Amino acid sequence: METSLVVGIAVRDITPATPQHLQGYSARHQKSVGVREPLSLRCLAVGGGQSTVVIASLDLIGIRHHTCQRWYGLLEEATGIGFPNVLICGTHTHFAPGVDPTVYTSPEAGLVEPDPVYVAQVETALVEAAREAVARLRPARLETVRMPVPGVLFNRRTRKPDGMVEINYLYPLSDTAYEFPPVDDELTVLRFRDEQGIVAALANFGCHPVTGTDVVPEGMRQVSADYPYHLRTGLEAAWHCPVLFALGSAGDTVPINRQGDCRERIGRVLADTAILAERRYRPDPVARVSASYGEVEAQTILSFDTATAPAAFQAARETCLAEPTAVNRAQYDACSSALLRSRLYPENHLAVPVQCLRIGSQALIALPFEVLSEISLRLKERYPNSFLVSCAGGYQGYLPLAHEFPHGGYGATTDTVHFAEDTGDRLLAAALGLLG
Repeated sequence: METSLVVGIAVRDITPATPQHLQGYSARHQKSVGVREPLSLRCLAVGGGQSTVVIASLDLIGIRHHTCQRWYGLLEEATGIGFPNVLICGTHTHFAPGVDPTVYTSPEAGLVEPDPVYVAQVETALVEAAREAVARLRPARLETVRMPVPGVLFNRRTRKPDGMVEINYLYPLSDTAYEFPPVDDELTVLRFRDEQGIVAALANFGCHPVTGTDVVPEGMRQVSADYPYHLRTGLEAAWHCPVLFALGSAGDTVPINRQGDCRERIGRVLADTAILAERRYRPDPVARVSASYGEVEAQTILSFDTATAPAAFQAARETCLAEPTAVNRAQYDACSSALLRSRLYPENHLAVPVQCLRIGSQALIALPFEVLSEISLRLKERYPNSFLVSCAGGYQGYLPLAHEFPHGGYGATTDTVHFAEDTGDRLLAAALGLLG
């Protein structure tokens, strides 16, 4: 076999051993009560030509920019490979602990700092897995497939006849009352094969991992990797190798049916699609790996005073606990957002990274946001061999294009977007520039 690349992959369990606050839903104020699907951390190393890249995917909602920066240093010290050749992303499950503080909680929970024991567990696993993946590099060839899977997701930013957005978190029963914006429903699979068979794979799909909370009363408080767990296990059972998941443009897409056993069903549908497409996998003719990046200086959409935000948050929390009215809850939520953003952006701006990894002829564009579908579709329109990885290199709110803001709706408001309205357009332009 003519070898084009070298590949190594490693897996570590990062399921918490003790009850934890889970990130993803502001209504939760109690800690977790057991594990439904375990959490894992997976590192894929790929080398070709004179370069090697490492992709680390963690079953977390996301990892903030400053934490990714620290982890890049840890990985470079451990493996000799650093940013931009390292891509760190979260699968965006809403049922995992955080490694960064969160204030998007109920007043009963308040500000939740990460458990230092759990953070240390994750960091140790990350370094170990990256070191192992690099040490296990061996010859393999890349083959890819892209298949639409339209039946599992929809765009929750549904539009009324007047053009304004009305958010439907569940698929509306009266769907003729709305227009549904487009989604990127393409499942992309990169897999690596040697003489013995498939040795590693990466799957990319853009749908929010927010399923199955109604199976048991405590479902909202059970640790879970959500549908990516079942996608990975389905492929691993068929291919007998580790599989890594990277989230696509899921900022505005959610499962059409997210209740009952849909967590398992969505994972199985995606896995079966990849398996049944066997005759459509094509070997990649390019034998190189490279990494590049750019930065877009972005101004925060709202400015906050780092010195006064903690006290204002605490006062709003105490008021809301004493008198839980709608007005007081709105003030608490506003102060929560102010506290978080003052900690994330003490200077009220950020040099936002845009990362591009090329593996063979495939290009991964990594953005540190919950990215809306149109951005991914624009990338693929210009460069069909590209795919977007969300919540990568950071986790800094939602990323719409500027024309979405006048329509309103979750994902294009000051509550959910951290940076000025033109930031998405500027980042898209930067990504297209990296693609060439």
